[in-house]
Amino acid sequence: SAATDDSTPADTVLMTEIERNDYRNAITALNNNKLDLAESILKEILKNRKDVAGPWANLGLVYVKKNDIPQATKALESALQINPKQPYALNLMGVIEYNQGNVQKAVEYYAAAALNKPDYANAHYNLALVYDIFYQDIPKAVEHYQQYMELTNHQDKETEVWLQQLASSLKPQ
Repeated sequence: SAATDDSTPADTVLMTEIERNDYRNAITALNNNKLDLAESILKEILKNRKDVAGPWANLGLVYVKKNDIPQATKALESALQINPKQPYALNLMGVIEYNQGNVQKAVEYYAAAALNKPDYANAHYNLALVYDIFYQDIPKAVEHYQQYMELTNHQDKETEVWLQQLASSLKPQ
């Protein structure tokens, strides 16, 4: 399965201190896989703040983790209506499309996420996987794996080894 990300989006600056605290609590619950708690906090925030994309994107992630794809899609579409450049919502829509076999649509979402947030490691990783596994476009796969590795400070040793193998396959023999 493709990687996701739960960072706090910039649009939370529009929120009150109480809403931001609630939002942080929701993200903590989400990161700890307390999905029902995260869902209820996010829905509570969205009662008053339907105009902020971040809570919608994270509600989408809750539903993805619960495998409720119709609800996830609705929440992510709400996030993208508010902010069409919301990278986390774009990336998650890519994950959904990929899992439904819509690879080209997934690539468009991942590419938009990476374009709107060039330092978004997971979007580069997801692009690398599609170019590697699905399209066998090794040069593009290597390019995105390299960006992912740089953005994650080379923490992912398995991907590091795979990247070295792919890169060496591109060198003329």
